[in-house]
Amino acid sequence: MTSNPALAQSQSVVPVFTGEVTYENSERFTVALANRVDTIVGVQVTVDPTNASSPDGYLVDGISDSGGVYISRTEGRMGGIQINARDAYWRHGSYVIDGFYVVKYGGMGQGIMGYQLQPVDEAAVRLSPARLVEVDADAILFEAQAATAD
Repeated sequence: MTSNPALAQSQSVVPVFTGEVTYENSERFTVALANRVDTIVGVQVTVDPTNASSPDGYLVDGISDSGGVYISRTEGRMGGIQINARDAYWRHGSYVIDGFYVVKYGGMGQGIMGYQLQPVDEAAVRLSPARLVEVDADAILFEAQAATAD
């Protein structure tokens, strides 16, 4: 796990996203994370995998056999955002993302902008002067997506 105490200390507020990510709130969740590139966020959420009855453009699946999850929300078959959390794990039928991360832009593929959640040392964040503010996944306000280009 990497540590970046300097980054943690430079932020006055660290949002901590909590609750369950669903189709209904996934667009607000993915945009909120995408808009926080190179900043620290807390994520304590569960998300169920998608299946054949899931709405078009919403995908949640494991990254590999060794773990992780991606959450992808696209519009039609054009554009969208994918969030990758490599340290997510499976528990009781849902994926769990639990920790503090630096959001990194990973590039664009097939019109989808990819973002990585890179773990940071939880103690460094909790011991920093930053104020932790919990935001329930259902209460995330809609934000316009910040543009990130390669």
